This record gives sequence, C-alpha cells and structure tokens, in this order.
Amino acid sequence: MLTVSEAPDYAFPHSQTTQAAFPSMALSQGRSLLHQVHLLGLADVGADAEIDIIRAGTDLAEFYQLSQAALALPKVQAGALSRAEATALIDRPGDDDFLACGFVHIGVWGQRTRLPEAQHAT
Repeated sequence: MLTVSEAPDYAFPHSQTTQAAFPSMALSQGRSLLHQVHLLGLADVGADAEIDIIRAGTDLAEFYQLSQAALALPKVQAGALSRAEATALIDRPGDDDFLACGFVHIGVWGQRTRLPEAQHAT
C-alpha cells in the first residue's frame, strides 16, 4: 500500500504542502481502511473505490479553487509555498486545460461471523 509520505512528489503534487501546513491531517486514512478492516475479524471482506476527476468549468473545479484559496494562507505561513505559488494554485482551475484528481471515495465492508448457537446461551 502506497501512502502519501512514500509517494514521489509528482503523485500527490499538493499533499506535501498540505501536510506541512496541517501536520495532523490524515491524508491516507481511506487507504488505511483497507488494512484496518481485516483487524475486525470480519468475513466476506471487500472494498470498492471511486475517484472524482475535476475538469475546468465544473462545480467541482470551483470547489477545488475555493479550497485552494482557503488553504493558501496556512501553506504560505508554514513556508510550504510562496505567495506566487499559492496564487498559481488558486488560479489553475480556471485554465481551459485544467484536469485533476479530486476526492477519492473508498468503501469497505464485511460481515460479522456468527457464533454457534451453544455459545450464545448464557
């Protein structure tokens, strides 16, 4: 399992700056679920994932742009980005060729194993 901290810079271009500004933010929590579900003793474990692709001119691009604007000052204050770099990130979703990965939705499931009836009686 690849975590954000193990990935090359090009794989998660903004994660390092976000982590610098918000050190306690768990950017890999969804990936951790894939391991953690096995610790619950469930049967028939499975998982599925979807990722949003952000395109210029969409509502998701506007949300991305607003998110970058909200994150800009903490990233600059943490020394993770210069003002010019932060401004470029805020402006980027307005470019016609903008395309980025958005939210990753990870779901995991499993079933509790049933105990034999004799073990249920008290």
